[in-house]
Amino acid sequence: MTQAERDPAEGAAGGGAAAALLGFLPAVLLTLLPLLHPHPALGVGPVLALPLFVLAAVQALGYRYEASYGAALRARAPSAFGLWFAGLVLLGIAIGWPALWLQRSGALGAVLLLSAGVAGTWLIAWRVWTAPGLIFLWDDAVRRGRGGTVSRALDMAGRLSDSGNAGWRGGLAATLVLLLGVATLAVAWTDAWPSPTWRTVALALHALLFAPGLSLALIELTAQRLLQPGRTDPAAAAVDTEAPAVAAPLPHPDNDTQQPLYAAARAGRGSCRAWRQAAA
Repeated sequence: MTQAERDPAEGAAGGGAAAALLGFLPAVLLTLLPLLHPHPALGVGPVLALPLFVLAAVQALGYRYEASYGAALRARAPSAFGLWFAGLVLLGIAIGWPALWLQRSGALGAVLLLSAGVAGTWLIAWRVWTAPGLIFLWDDAVRRGRGGTVSRALDMAGRLSDSGNAGWRGGLAATLVLLLGVATLAVAWTDAWPSPTWRTVALALHALLFAPGLSLALIELTAQRLLQPGRTDPAAAAVDTEAPAVAAPLPHPDNDTQQPLYAAARAGRGSCRAWRQAAA
């Protein structure tokens, strides 16, 4: 093959990588918003950016239904923000408040309460860790109407958890969800840092490394959980039978390993079991 014949393909691959990286730009800019002014109100930036990091990870990995970032933003980001906002409120109550109490007093009660909060929220995350990704990876969550998207994603996450197939992925993903939420609260909270310099460094690391990396890992773990072949025992079969229909994402030009899955998707939407069999 001559150099002239190779260049178009290389250019297309480079363009796809550049587009994937640009998808993180809105989330990065929102996360860095507190750097413009120390006013506490600007701390909302990292919170608003959290679902955008997840959306960018979905787009970058090629697990997408909408053809453009803007279409996915309109269709799925509001529900994703609602889910993450509820989760951050829970983390703020269960972990943030005890941490603030511990910082101010150092009391043993604060230590015990903080420990209980971390354990409790981790167990909740372990139960529903697929929910943030399902909003983007499970089309029926949105197709049936936005009003119940979050509840449908949580219900499906519970069914996946009940199937008992998560294995080590469940514990790892629950830890990722917890770390992502706690880190977001920490960088959004001005008083959590001893000096503005510390917070500036934390915001930069969160925006450029921590949040993108954790989002990519969480989406990949969720996709692998959905693509995991089901067990053969009757309980697992019942879960697969009751589970809502799952559609496969649009093909990504650089992801040849998923072509059997895309072929099954083009043939028609099927059940969870059919999707897993297509991917196996």
